[in-house]
Amino acid sequence: LNKSDLALLILDINEVITKQDARLVEEIIERKKSLIIVANKWDKVDEHDTKKFTLYINRELPFARYVPIQFISAKNNSKIDHLLDLILSVNDQRHVTLSQNNLDWLMKSAVKKHRPTKGRGTKYPRLYAFTQTGTNPPTFMVRVGTRESLADSYLRFLENQLREKFGFLGTPITMWVQKGRDVHGAHDS
Repeated sequence: LNKSDLALLILDINEVITKQDARLVEEIIERKKSLIIVANKWDKVDEHDTKKFTLYINRELPFARYVPIQFISAKNNSKIDHLLDLILSVNDQRHVTLSQNNLDWLMKSAVKKHRPTKGRGTKYPRLYAFTQTGTNPPTFMVRVGTRESLADSYLRFLENQLREKFGFLGTPITMWVQKGRDVHGAHDS
């Protein structure tokens, strides 16, 4: 896992998801690795209802809802080639660089949908900038005023907006807050 950018978690779709499975997914996400869940032994399932099984997996692993699930049968070589395409797609998502125009548009759109929520303090924060600071995995910085604080829930909201508009399929996104109005302002984040 230390030497990889992308992990495949293979689950037997006929077995319940265990706490150990959940812990592995948490570990992969904490290490900022991209992830694909491979639901194997699809040939042994009576009812091939991918929606039902996807809901089950998302309910058991709610912190990994952005992770794609590929249903396969290794025994029958069913959908293995789809898995290879998915691996390439998720790898591409790790390296996406968004234009500043796209990020400015997303920030304005997000603020219209949902006013930034304050972390500590009494003043609602104002977003001065939203920039991408890295890829592999994608990293973003949100700048607020020097004496302002932004709630973690708003960072999750921004992450969800990024995923909704630009994908980042199976890829963890890192966001951090910088305080100071100007580009060369304070660096106390």
